[in-house]
Amino acid sequence: MDFATLAAQYDAWYATPLGQWADQVETEAIMRMLALPAGAEILDLGVGTGRFALMAAQRGWRVTGIDSSAAMLAVAQARCAAHAAQSIDLVRGQAIALPFTAARFDAVLGLTALCFIPDLSAALREARRVLRPAGRLVLGELNRHSLWMSLRRLEGMFRPTIFRTARTHTITEWHALLREAGFTVQHWEGLLHLPPINSAGVLRSLEPMERAGRRWTPAYGAFLALAATPTGNDARETREAY
Repeated sequence: MDFATLAAQYDAWYATPLGQWADQVETEAIMRMLALPAGAEILDLGVGTGRFALMAAQRGWRVTGIDSSAAMLAVAQARCAAHAAQSIDLVRGQAIALPFTAARFDAVLGLTALCFIPDLSAALREARRVLRPAGRLVLGELNRHSLWMSLRRLEGMFRPTIFRTARTHTITEWHALLREAGFTVQHWEGLLHLPPINSAGVLRSLEPMERAGRRWTPAYGAFLALAATPTGNDARETREAY
């Protein structure tokens, strides 16, 4: 599956009970980690169809979204136009060679995007370059050590899926990758511990399981959310909630 095909299908998943639940869980964590004042400048790496960029703009942040896919950007452009979002700039480009000056952004955001970039180390170094000295990198990525990714890999054995090309990582690997790129992880969470069952009622009934997973086995959540700062501007590393 290519990104042109995915662009036409991407938002449909978020209309399902499972998609709505996952979106809410992920968005709450990412917004909590960003916690920026109005007017802050954010770079959204792999902006996709612009879902999160629009939510960020509605918070009063100035968002620049970049994506290599013209099809994704076309959907994002239409979404922004429909909501008259004037604080979002959309750019076509590559995460490994960002077309921006150094120290331009207060935050760089990557949501399930870096797993599709072949040279992840180069992308992380570029993210550090365009961050301001007191800025932060916030990532939300799929966890290789999770039930969801195991099922998606199994699915990919029988039919083409976008996840055939995804390079997912564990939380331990993310710590190492970010450290090599000049970041220190300040906070991380492991989310989506429930099995991917597309039923709102079942998901509600299993909420205690989700809470237990976040507390006791965060390293096995399907979605890893991390906040990191450039090394040298860091505080004590922690996994405690902000």
